[in-house]
Amino acid sequence: MRIFILALAALLLADGARADGDAVAHADTAVGFFDRTCLKHFRDHDGLKRKVGEGGEWFLPVMKGGLEQVFLGAAPGQAWLLRKDQGTFALALRDDGTCSVFARRADEIRTLEALERLFKGGFFTATEVDSDHQTVFTRRYYAIRAGAETLNLVVSTTREPKAQFQAAFSLSAPGQPPQPPVVAK
Repeated sequence: MRIFILALAALLLADGARADGDAVAHADTAVGFFDRTCLKHFRDHDGLKRKVGEGGEWFLPVMKGGLEQVFLGAAPGQAWLLRKDQGTFALALRDDGTCSVFARRADEIRTLEALERLFKGGFFTATEVDSDHQTVFTRRYYAIRAGAETLNLVVSTTREPKAQFQAAFSLSAPGQPPQPPVVAK
């Protein structure tokens, strides 16, 4: 069943002609999407659900039938799909408050540069937590926006062109262990 759901996710999220598209632009779009969803609505999950829900400003289709579990892991919550010219993305909001964005294609260097610009003026440190030293890199960041609280941010990236996702961001509250998003090889 798990293999079927992963295969369904790969088909649903396939970029088609955009698969080899501009990964640099996709990285900027992914970080912007993360900013407008997970960061902006960090303490207002109901507001985020209204924005992406039916009749909302950004209406996004809700993933169902087990597909959402690819993005939520074993945790309860909801996941949505965003397809646009700048790439294919998924938004996952777990009931424990962890919010994640996944990007089908995103240039690794541009993704990290865009995140650093996003947190400009705040404290932004990076510590590599886990890496297979070949394709998948997971970094844990503690980010503080000026005048805001500390947030746990985990970023996973890969250069592997056939990966289901090349970038994933996961944001959680202080005191809550960050849940690393999975970037499948």
